[in-house]
Amino acid sequence: MVPIFDDNYSYIVTDTVAQVSALVDPADPGPVLDAWSTLAQAEQAFELTAIWTTHHHQDHSGGNERIAQQFPGIEVMGPAAEVIPGRTRSLEGGDEFDHGALRVRVMASRGHTSGGISYLVGGPGTPSTLPAAAAVGAGAEDAEAAALFCGDTLFVGGCGRLFEGSAEQMHASLGAMASLDPSTRVFCGHEYTLANLKFASMMDPANEHLARKLDEVMLLRQKSAFSVPSTLRSELMTNPFLRCDDPVVARTVASLAGASLVTEVDVDDEVAVFAALRQLKDKFS
Repeated sequence: MVPIFDDNYSYIVTDTVAQVSALVDPADPGPVLDAWSTLAQAEQAFELTAIWTTHHHQDHSGGNERIAQQFPGIEVMGPAAEVIPGRTRSLEGGDEFDHGALRVRVMASRGHTSGGISYLVGGPGTPSTLPAAAAVGAGAEDAEAAALFCGDTLFVGGCGRLFEGSAEQMHASLGAMASLDPSTRVFCGHEYTLANLKFASMMDPANEHLARKLDEVMLLRQKSAFSVPSTLRSELMTNPFLRCDDPVVARTVASLAGASLVTEVDVDDEVAVFAALRQLKDKFS
C-alpha cells in the first residue's frame, strides 16, 4: 500500500517467484516509485512490468505516462471503454492475464465511471505473495485469500459516487463483488472508511458488527493507521451498499428518503433502495 495525495491509495503487487511487480493506480509517481525502490532494495519488489488502471479519473490514471517514460516497455493496462493515459493494453470484464505466477481476473465495474474495471488477484490454492490482511475483519486464515483492487467502486463501508454510470450499473458491479469468496481482501482507492461507517451506522443502527468495526476504525484513524484492506466477509456484514436486500436497511432507507429526498422507495426493489441510499450518502456530511 502506498498512500498518495490527501486520501488515495496506490498499490505495488509483487510475485517474488517470477520477480515482477505491478503498480495499481500510481497517480502520484513520486511516492509510489520511492516505495517501490525501497522495497526493491529489500528484495521485496522487482522489475516493474505493468501498471493496472481501474478507471480514467486523474487521481488514478494521472501518473501513467510519466512512469512509462521512466520505464520504457512497461505495459499500461486499463479499461477498454475509457480513455486511459498511456494505455498499451485494453481490458474488459472477463479478461484474464498472468502476473508472474499470479492469475489476475478482470471484473467490469461500471457505475462510478462509464467503463471502470477491477483486478482480482489470486485466491485459495493460487500462489500469492501479497501480505496477510491486517485490517478490521481480516484474520490470519485469510493470508492466501484473493485480493480485489477495486478503485472507487467498492469502499470499506461504502461505494463510489455515480459520476457517469447508473444505479443499476453500480448495483450490478457490487453484486458481482459480493458473490466472490468471503475471504477476499478488499483494497480500495481511498481512505473514506470512517465517514462511510458513520453513515452506515445511521442506516443500520442495531448492527453489532458495524458498531464494533466503527469503534475499531476510529482507533486506527486516531493513530493515522490504515483502515484498508477489509475483507468481503466484513463488508457483507457491515456495508449497507452490499445489503440493500436486508429488510432493516431497506426500511430505514425508505423512511429517510421519504423525509429528506421527498421520494417513495419500494423496499422490495433492491436497485431503488440502492439508488436512494446513494443519494442519501451524497447529502451526508
